[in-house]
Amino acid sequence: DDKKEVSDSYGDIVGIEEQGNSLTVICENKVLSTYVGATEYQDAQGNPQVVTSDRVLGYLRPLLGDYGTFLKESICNNGEYIYFLDVRNGCFIRKTVNGIFPISGKVQTGGYEYDYKMHTYFKNKCKALMESYYDQGSGSVSIDDYSIREYVKVFTGYDNEYKNLYVTFW
Repeated sequence: DDKKEVSDSYGDIVGIEEQGNSLTVICENKVLSTYVGATEYQDAQGNPQVVTSDRVLGYLRPLLGDYGTFLKESICNNGEYIYFLDVRNGCFIRKTVNGIFPISGKVQTGGYEYDYKMHTYFKNKCKALMESYYDQGSGSVSIDDYSIREYVKVFTGYDNEYKNLYVTFW
């Protein structure tokens, strides 16, 4: 019996994706990661160590940043990266084995700055999605409201040949 508890503050689990020797757990408000057949601990010097374990799932580790999604169809795993749309933060996210960061807009990581463009587009699109939901007569806009999933569909796909990420709003 190898179960893990996920904090209610992270929201519902929307997707679980394999990435190398770990599982990525995508919740509405947070992304978590756990090793499969291994666990992580800190040695006496405070350095993280990964060791094999007889447990199926290791320590469930929350990743840095408050990213998540409630749109399951927006999750895309191309075997190397996991992508999804975070409507609450108005950005598109890429999860790598080294971490998680938005790929819509400027990002600083590893001492480098990248500009993936489209920050304004995704920010405005996510705002419009929330407003269109409000216009459906729900009375309030709430990320935690399950009925928003009835009005918002975002499908994501990846073309391995051309290395393009495709996003369709419906």
